[in-house]
Amino acid sequence: MDDDEELLNVISEYLLSLGLEVHRASEREEAEALLNNIKYSLVITDLSLTSVGIEGLDLLKRISSLVPRPKSIVLSGHTSAAHRFAAMASGASVFIEKPCSITQLGDHVRACLEMEQ
Repeated sequence: MDDDEELLNVISEYLLSLGLEVHRASEREEAEALLNNIKYSLVITDLSLTSVGIEGLDLLKRISSLVPRPKSIVLSGHTSAAHRFAAMASGASVFIEKPCSITQLGDHVRACLEMEQ
């Protein structure tokens, strides 16, 4: 989930190139529908989503309430210790500061998915 369509495209294409199944959401309603209808192993989200009507922390809490609970990666330009702590306390498995390399994200995705097995 990200409100930046360009970033969403880059991440989606990269994850598809790794052979992963990808569902994208750039709006709150899309994210809610996907979370309600599909069981995920991993969710990647931005922390700042106010332009689409949901806070990233609220989305993380929603993800953390799912059964089974998927791993979650937060990508954020908010890099303070307080933001990192809030994300982790809300259920994030990994917090990555933006900007990051796509391969760094890929490494974290693989690590999260391997923990699932």
